[in-house]
Amino acid sequence: MADLVLSQLRHMLQTFDKSRSHTRIYPKTYEDVVQILHQANGNHAPVKAVGGTCHVPITPNDVLVDLRYINRLLGLDINNQTVKVESGIKMSKLSQVLETISLSLHVRGRIPDLSVCDAIAVGTAGSTKDFLSSIVSVDVVLPNCTMTTWNWDKNPKEMQALCCGLGMVAIVLSVTIKCVPLIRCLEVSYIGYGPIHDILETWAINGRSSIVRALFWFPFSELTIMSYMNEASQRPQLVPQTSLNYVIEKCSDAFAQALRNLSLMTWRHLPMIASFLSRVQFFAQWAVQKHRSDFLHNPISTRSSIEYFRGTTWILPSRHLNEVICEVSTWAQENPQACCYSPMVIQIFRSTQDSQLGDRTPDRHKIQPQSTQLKPYLLPEVHDKFCTVWYDWFAPENEPNPVDLASFEEIFESRGAKRCWQPGRLTSPLALHYAFPANYERFCSAKTKLDKNLLLDSGYLQGTILSAAIKKR
Repeated sequence: MADLVLSQLRHMLQTFDKSRSHTRIYPKTYEDVVQILHQANGNHAPVKAVGGTCHVPITPNDVLVDLRYINRLLGLDINNQTVKVESGIKMSKLSQVLETISLSLHVRGRIPDLSVCDAIAVGTAGSTKDFLSSIVSVDVVLPNCTMTTWNWDKNPKEMQALCCGLGMVAIVLSVTIKCVPLIRCLEVSYIGYGPIHDILETWAINGRSSIVRALFWFPFSELTIMSYMNEASQRPQLVPQTSLNYVIEKCSDAFAQALRNLSLMTWRHLPMIASFLSRVQFFAQWAVQKHRSDFLHNPISTRSSIEYFRGTTWILPSRHLNEVICEVSTWAQENPQACCYSPMVIQIFRSTQDSQLGDRTPDRHKIQPQSTQLKPYLLPEVHDKFCTVWYDWFAPENEPNPVDLASFEEIFESRGAKRCWQPGRLTSPLALHYAFPANYERFCSAKTKLDKNLLLDSGYLQGTILSAAIKKR
């Protein structure tokens, strides 16, 4: 009997293995990566290289190189304020290491906890070019199995194609990053209730001097949580968050996430229950912010990338925020069947872009890009002071109506907002030409020059990214 059970189990495992439509490889050393590329070249098999922190779209016969185990800290230069790490290390772990020597990455606010190579490929939503411009150099292996080092000064075109090149130009092995002095921030949160345009005015007035300010907006109940993060260097009496408050914060956050997932499942068929869950979720989120308030924090708050990328993030010019949110409020009231009862998270923070427009942030907290003229070819950005808007009203498992989705996104697009990259997004050469009219052809040219056999595919987006005309030429 036992032999029969074991044979059935073995048969099930074999069936499961045969049903897998892709091969995922976990290299441990640089030599492993080079060997994988050698075999891929010999077999003419396209390769997708990712960092293991994003859910990636899989197609039949994919060869997926997962770099999560190439994650060592290689060096720290305290005098020059640089750190060299391997590409599989997570942003949260790197931030913790830098915090021990009073340094920090040049990103702020709520960001997905990506590995470094994933952050280079899709950008760290909420900071746009700040993190990418802090990259000093990268060690990469090219599709022809050659290992080399690039930097912004000597290899500008390669770096412009690599950053937000969606993993299609080279495989990143290690990165040298310019850091900034660590600053401690006091986070304070308030509850707001009433029309959203009144809340936005209060939020803007109170947060003029804030390094980061965030708004958690529950549109169907008009409940909001306003959060401000201010530099606390002149207030020595403040203390870090206590262990008890930290535990309560994390438990409340997990409860809020569970409620959000439950709301996503019930809002269409049980709207009354979903509305009730939305109010409970508001109080759970308030518990999170309440137990963070009046304590010192790192300006970086990492979120689970799996949860973060279930939603959609936009970079929106700040001057259009009020009118966009008011239109969203009207649209949500008119189309209650189209979107769920989850909150919308808005955050504004100071960045390098802001400093060019009169930002008063002290110089010691700024980081200058290697060249202000060099921008990644496929980087979604706006040429103005900006804020980020995140929501998950149209989760894929809810099968949103394309017409409703298009009319909602038109509110953002008509105000010059740019949608950030997210794993699994469907795209095409026509869409990329429209989004990056000046740089898309340059990216295709750099890609075909560095990868003549088109060995590397994107592990992040679905659809055709490289233009057929550029391929042929």
